[in-house]
Amino acid sequence: MGAEGDDAEAILLGRRAEVRTAVEGLAGPGAVVVLAGPAGIGKSALWREVLRDPAGPDRVLRAGAFEGDAELGYAALADLLGGLDRDVDRLPAAARDALRDGVLHPVADGPDERAVAAGLLTLLRSLVGPTLIAVDDVQWLDQSSATALGFAVRRLAGTPVRVLMTRRGEEPAVVESGLRERTTVLTLGPLGDDAVARLVADRVVGLAPAELAAAVAGAAGNPLYAIELGRHLARAGDPSALPPGIGALLGARLESAPPAAVRALAAVAVGPGLQDAELLSVVGAGAVDEAVHADLVRTGDGPPRASHPLLAPAVLAHVGPREVRRLHAELGRVVAEPLRGARHRALAAERPDEELAGEVAAAADLAAHRHDRRTACELGEHALRLTPPASPARHERRVTLAEYHAAAGDTQRCTGLLAAPEELPAGRLRARAYLVRTDVELVPLAVLERYLDLALENADDAVTRARVLVQRTAFEVRGTLSRTVAAAGWAQEAMELATGDPMVQRLALYELAWTRIERNLPVDDLLVVEAGLPGASPSFAFSVDRAAAIREMWRGELAEARRRYDVMAALCEARGEEEATQVLLTQRCELELRAGRWDEVERLLTAMGGVTRYQSGALSDPRFGAAVAAGRGDGERTRARADEAEATGGDPDVLRWPRFEIARVRGLVALLEGDSAAAVALLEPVWQHLRRAGFADPGAFPLAPDLVEALVATERRDAAAEVAAALAAVVDHPWAAAAACRARGHLAVADDADDAVAHFDEAARRYGDLGWAFDRARCLTYAGAARRALRRVREARAHLEEAVAAFDALGSPGWSRWAAAELGRLGGRRAAGSRLTDAEHQVARLAAAGRRNREVAAELFISVSTVEATLTRVYAKLGVRSRAELAGRLAAEG
Repeated sequence: MGAEGDDAEAILLGRRAEVRTAVEGLAGPGAVVVLAGPAGIGKSALWREVLRDPAGPDRVLRAGAFEGDAELGYAALADLLGGLDRDVDRLPAAARDALRDGVLHPVADGPDERAVAAGLLTLLRSLVGPTLIAVDDVQWLDQSSATALGFAVRRLAGTPVRVLMTRRGEEPAVVESGLRERTTVLTLGPLGDDAVARLVADRVVGLAPAELAAAVAGAAGNPLYAIELGRHLARAGDPSALPPGIGALLGARLESAPPAAVRALAAVAVGPGLQDAELLSVVGAGAVDEAVHADLVRTGDGPPRASHPLLAPAVLAHVGPREVRRLHAELGRVVAEPLRGARHRALAAERPDEELAGEVAAAADLAAHRHDRRTACELGEHALRLTPPASPARHERRVTLAEYHAAAGDTQRCTGLLAAPEELPAGRLRARAYLVRTDVELVPLAVLERYLDLALENADDAVTRARVLVQRTAFEVRGTLSRTVAAAGWAQEAMELATGDPMVQRLALYELAWTRIERNLPVDDLLVVEAGLPGASPSFAFSVDRAAAIREMWRGELAEARRRYDVMAALCEARGEEEATQVLLTQRCELELRAGRWDEVERLLTAMGGVTRYQSGALSDPRFGAAVAAGRGDGERTRARADEAEATGGDPDVLRWPRFEIARVRGLVALLEGDSAAAVALLEPVWQHLRRAGFADPGAFPLAPDLVEALVATERRDAAAEVAAALAAVVDHPWAAAAACRARGHLAVADDADDAVAHFDEAARRYGDLGWAFDRARCLTYAGAARRALRRVREARAHLEEAVAAFDALGSPGWSRWAAAELGRLGGRRAAGSRLTDAEHQVARLAAAGRRNREVAAELFISVSTVEATLTRVYAKLGVRSRAELAGRLAAEG
C-alpha cells in the first residue's frame, strides 16, 4: 500500500479530531463531507479511517480517481457502481439500460450522459438503508462521472445517502457545485513532528536517528514527503544531499524499483479505467505482483491504481514518451470499449493515418452523441492530427472539431480552428463554419449579420439552410430583438426544410414558438406538432413547452407558469437534463421577480450553484442582483449590480435582452427616488424599440405602467396616453389589463382623483388576483395617495398602512419607506389599531436615543433589516419622518 494506505496508523494519531469531525459531519441526511489539503497530507488515510467507522452505513460505494482519469468517460462511475449489478437489474428499464450500457458494460451505441445521470439518481434513490458515496481525489473525476454524480447528489438532500470526498487544493470540485449548504469542508494542515517521526520509523527500516530527524525536518508535516525522504536516506545515507521536491524523490524511488514493476505502474498510468485482465494481458501477472510488492500499484479494490496519485505522472516522466506510446499501442489492441480503445490507438500513432483517423473520428462522433463533450473534443483533436494534409476529409473534421469545442464552451480553440472560413470549400462546410462563429464570437452586430449572410449563401442543402435560418431566428428573437415578424417567416421555412432531420425541425419549432409568444399569439398548436415529431427532444431548454410557460408568465398567469415549470423540472430530473434544469431555474427566478418574492429568488440562485456551460455565470448574474436590489428599494446596490451587468454584457446591439432588463430596473429605482426624467430616458427607448420590432406582448418587459407614471410626472401626457392606449388595446391578457388600469390611474391623478382611485383600486385587485404582490403594494400606495388628495383621510390611512405592511412582508424596506412617507403626509391623529407593539416600542426607544441601526440590532439580537422594517412601520404609525421627530413624539407620549 502507499503512504496513505490502510496501515497508516501513525498518520491518524495526529488526526483523531478530524476523524471525529468527519464522522459527525456525515450524521445528517444528505450530508456531504470534503477532506481537503495538498498532495500527501493524509487525506486518503483519513478517508479510509472514516469508512471504517463501525457506526457508519452498511453500504459504501467507493471510487478513486487520478490525473489520467480526467479524459476517460465514466471511469469513476464504473468504480462506484461495481458490485451493484443486481440493484441495477431491478431498476425500471430506462434507468437499468442507461447504467448497464453506458457504465457497467459499455456498448458502442450506448445512452447519452443525460440518461446515465438520470439512471444514477434513480438507482441511489432505490437503495434501501443508509448509503455512503466515497470518492477519493474528486478533483480528477472524469467529466462524465462528475456530471452524473453532481446531478444525482444535488437531488439527494434529506435522503439516507451521504457523500465523503477528498480533494486536493482549495478550489471546490465540479461535484461540489450547489452543495454548499450541506457540506462540511475539513482542510488538513501539516502533521505533527511526533506523528511524522513514528510514521517514517514504521515504514522505513534501518534509519539512523540523524537520518530520521532529517526526514522529519524536511517533510514539513507532509506524510508522503516524509516517507519518501526516509526511503531516499535509507538508500543514499546522506542527509546533506536531499532531492529538491517530491517529484525528484519519486523519480529516485522508481530508479531503484524492479523494471517490470515500473512498467506495470506505467501501464496503469496510461490506461485509466484499465481492468485487471487488460493489465495482465499487457504486462503479465509477475510484473503486477512485483508492482504491488514494491508499493507502486494497488489492486483488488476496483481497477488497478497507482498506490499514490503522484506516482502516475512521475512514472510517465520516468519511462519516457517512446515507452508510453508502446503501452498505448498494446492497450489499443486489448481494450474492447470503443472510446477507450480508439483513444489508446490514437495516442500510440505518431504519423497521419487515414484509416485510423476515420476510426477515431467515428469514436468522437459517438462521444458527442452521448453528450460526453470532453472526450469528443479529445478524440476529435486526435482525428484531425491523424488526418493526412491531402485527405478529402480534413476540412470536414476541422469544422466538426470546432463544433465539438463550441458545445464544450472552448471558444478560443473553436475560433482558432475556423480563423479563415473562406479557405474552406464553398457550400455546406463553409456555412457550418460561419454558423459556429456566430455562436461563439463576441463581435459587433454588423459582423455577426455578415456571418449569417455568408452562412446562408453557402447553405447548399436543405438541412444546412434550415440550421442557418434557425440561428438567424434565435439571433433576432433573443438577441437583437429587431425583426420579430420576419423571424417568424424564417422559422416557418426552417420547419419545412428540416423534414429530414427531426432534431433541426424541433429547434426550428422552438424558435417559431418564440416568434409567436413575442407577438402575443398562442402556441397550443405547436405543442401538438412537437408531440408528433419523431425522436426525442434535444432538451427541455429548447421545447415549445418552455415557450408556453414563458408566455403564461408574460401574461401574468404566475400560478399556471409555476405549475408548468414544476412539471418540466420533474421531467428534466427524470431525463438527467442538468442544463435544462439550470435554464428552468433561471426562468423561475424571472417569474418570482415578477411576484416580488425576493427571498425566493435568492434561494433559487443558491440552488443554481451547479453552473453549466449553457447558463455560464447564472449564479452570480448581476442582472438578478440588480433586480432584487431594485425590488428591495436599494438604489445604490441596484446601480452597482447594473453597472457590473453592463460591463460584462457584451455588445449592447447584439444582446439587447439583458440590456433592456437592466434599463427596466434602473428606471424602477429612478421612480422610487423621484427622478422621473431619468426613468423616461431609461424606459422610453426600450418601449419604442419593442414596438418597432413587432413585440405585441407588453408583458415580456413589464415596464409600460412605469413609463406612463414617469411620462405623466414629466408633463408628457400625450405620450403617456399613447402607451396607456396600447396597453388597453391588448386583448385577453391579464397582466396588460392590470397594467392598463394602473396607467389610467396615473393619467387621471391630475384631473379626476375619483377616477384615479377607482383605477388604482382595480389595478391592485387585478395584481393581487394574479399573485403580483409587489405591484399590488405599489397600487395600494397610489390609491392611498389619491384618497389623501380627496381628503378621505381614514381610507387613505388604511390603504397606506396596508401598503407599508405589504412591502415589509416582501422585504422591500426602500419601498416601505416610500409608502410610509405618503402615510406621514396625512398628519392628524393615528387610526385606531396603530398603537406600537412591544417589539416596535423597543426599537423606537433605542433609535430615539441615538442608537444606529446596527447597534439596535445587536442589543435586541435581531437583524439590521428587521430594524429597518420595524422603524418604517413605527414612522408610519406615528406620522414622523426622522429620529428627531420620533424622539419628540415618544417624549410627548411619556
